[in-house]
Amino acid sequence: MKIRDCSFADIQHFASRAAKERVSITDTRDTRWHAAYDEAGNIVGCGAVMFTRQTARLKAYFIEPSMRGSGLGSALVQKGIDTALDNPAINTIEVFSVNPKFFLAKGFTRLKDIRDGVTHLIKRA
Repeated sequence: MKIRDCSFADIQHFASRAAKERVSITDTRDTRWHAAYDEAGNIVGCGAVMFTRQTARLKAYFIEPSMRGSGLGSALVQKGIDTALDNPAINTIEVFSVNPKFFLAKGFTRLKDIRDGVTHLIKRA
């Protein structure tokens, strides 16, 4: 499995499948995308980091169902964290997630519950 930077166009085909699981894959300004590729070169997961002043937001993480539980999600999120930390202006990394336990285990702190099971979490850089 290889994880590398990609363009939004590379992962756009995930949008309809991800939407069924409450993951919105939309492109925005100042966003860096990354994807996981299997041995055949197929994209099996993706995620992004959106930069706004001193904050980086992890967004649009989606893993092919057949790849869940393989550690791929953790690897993609770590790529996002590393990408955020590469920017010296960033002092906070945030995420809005329906799976707060996953991010709490990665050192994030629960900021507040939003609605419909979505939680806002942050990690200080």
